[in-house]
Amino acid sequence: MGFNFQYPQNPNGMMGGGFNPAFQMNQFQNPMFAGGMGGPHMQGLPNRTVYIGNVPHGATYEDILNMVKFGPLESAKIVEEKSCCFLTFIEATSALSFFNDYQGKRVLIGDHELKFGWGKPSACPQHLYTDVSNGASRTVYIGSVDENITEQVLRAELDAFGPIDQVRILADKHIAFVHLCSVANAMRAVATLPTRPLFAGKRINYGKDRCGTSLLGNNVGNRPTSVPGMMMGQPAMMNQMGMMNQGRMRPMMGQGMGGGMGVMGGGMGGGMGGGMGAGMGGGGHDGNTVPMNPMRTLYLGGLHPDSTAKDILDVVRGGLVQRLSVLPDKNTGFVTFLDPVAAQNLFNRGNNEGVVIKGKRVKVSWGKAAPTIPAFIYQGVQNGATRNVYVGPLDPSITEERLRQDFSYFGEVEMIHMMTEKNCGFVSFTDIGHAIKAVEGIKSLNPNYANCRVHYGKDRCNNPLRPPRIQQTQMDGTVVIGPPGEDHPGA
Repeated sequence: MGFNFQYPQNPNGMMGGGFNPAFQMNQFQNPMFAGGMGGPHMQGLPNRTVYIGNVPHGATYEDILNMVKFGPLESAKIVEEKSCCFLTFIEATSALSFFNDYQGKRVLIGDHELKFGWGKPSACPQHLYTDVSNGASRTVYIGSVDENITEQVLRAELDAFGPIDQVRILADKHIAFVHLCSVANAMRAVATLPTRPLFAGKRINYGKDRCGTSLLGNNVGNRPTSVPGMMMGQPAMMNQMGMMNQGRMRPMMGQGMGGGMGVMGGGMGGGMGGGMGAGMGGGGHDGNTVPMNPMRTLYLGGLHPDSTAKDILDVVRGGLVQRLSVLPDKNTGFVTFLDPVAAQNLFNRGNNEGVVIKGKRVKVSWGKAAPTIPAFIYQGVQNGATRNVYVGPLDPSITEERLRQDFSYFGEVEMIHMMTEKNCGFVSFTDIGHAIKAVEGIKSLNPNYANCRVHYGKDRCNNPLRPPRIQQTQMDGTVVIGPPGEDHPGA
């Protein structure tokens, strides 16, 4: 049957259907509370399930799963009597990426326009997490395939294990892949097929899910490695999982700072680069770090040569920033959020509407994984720490330059904001760890601040992500770009 998608037309003839900030915040930033199926959501669970409605009768799993390129699935289920389908991803980030990608698009199967919403939130079961960590996927690999094994034969043999998405035979390599519709069904097939005469002596294993590899850089189905201390299905939803609460973090999976899951460790490949070390049960965790979702760092490329840390952080919005690193000689930077949802949202903005810093659109992509956070930062954020430090009342002799000089002892200062009428100031660091050290140490190390009140201010990066600039076409065909709600000639 196949599918296709179109962008709806807005009244001005522009593509994209217009932008609704309220919808953007509700649907994109907080998918756990988005509309769709499932009713009230259970607090503390990630949303890994996407609801697809208005699915036409006769649509196949292959029709639907041809749309999915964002990450491996736990299961797909078509409910024909309700004309809908539920896709449950292994990882919540994959579900969010899929959901975001199809918002604002008119997606058709046949002449039916699909509707997208959220299913019930759920954590990935521990047993399934363990199996996927050890290489399981919904794809069955069959080796030593000869001319007697055809697509029809494979469908007949594996249909007993559940619905089949797709069968692919690579005759020149004498291998085949059967994509079932759930990991559980594939596991039963892998365990059973070697006992059948047709498959005697043939290698039976798991293949790669055609819907995509893990956002964590793992090839699920090819012995993926796991992030220390993190359960599959729990990345990128920290604020929806009770892990972020008004700038404070909670331990992953209810563990304390010294806890550990003992899950698999190993290197993290793909586009992330670098190794991740051993799992918490091994030597990779020494008690001085706390496991975090690693998808928190964004790469900013093509920066204006004169861009400063302040220029960058004047634009970055959506969540508390842990640190910013700028490489002026390469015109690049790396920003690490505390909340992976904030990173995901800014990534989406950069690859759709775009992110402009100092008048230049920059490239936004994923940076190196950040699977842990120093324990003192973890504890500090729980107590309200940010990159921004308030100090006051200040002696009139203390100038902005003096404030910068004194606080630079603890790390790179991004910005100083003096409020002379109130005899106080704010010192913003590029790293929240430097701010914590400044709050804890400035009064004892520098007598000029012994009688001052020193505590944390608000991180302006924690303000909501700004709505994208809209573009409108004048009668002469000129495209005018400006902030939402701004009147333009010809609008």
